[in-house]
Amino acid sequence: MRYPASFVLLALVWLAQASPGLAADQPFKVLSTSKVKGQVEAGVSEARDAKTLTELWSRLGLEGPAPKVDFKERMVVAWVGGGSACDKYVLTHVRETEGNVVLEVNRVRPAPGHMCIMIFSPSAIVASVPRTNKPHEASISGGAPAAVNPNR
Repeated sequence: MRYPASFVLLALVWLAQASPGLAADQPFKVLSTSKVKGQVEAGVSEARDAKTLTELWSRLGLEGPAPKVDFKERMVVAWVGGGSACDKYVLTHVRETEGNVVLEVNRVRPAPGHMCIMIFSPSAIVASVPRTNKPHEASISGGAPAAVNPNR
């Protein structure tokens, strides 16, 4: 039996996506997004137990008590970065590969013409993700200029 070329191509794409080593979306729940209060080192931090989460929550200056997390099934990752009080950062995907877990963060700039004081104010995103021993890292996308004046 002969299959049309389009069917064979679709089958190959499906097999490639099902192969180990390719990125697989992981479920995540955002626990907090905020501007960081005080000085905190940029990067990704992990909490694998309630005590470490409480310390992380306090270090980031987040309000209220740290949320409850089932640490048998999940862990908490926190990303600190950015710098402009005008920008917003959104966790869009968590993808697990053969070697690590990548937090995909989208930088959202203000609309053209939006007035904003450009002060240094790092952002934080705290999320629960499936428990793993793989290292976590962040990938930032977006961030085109807020306003472009073609006459300059």
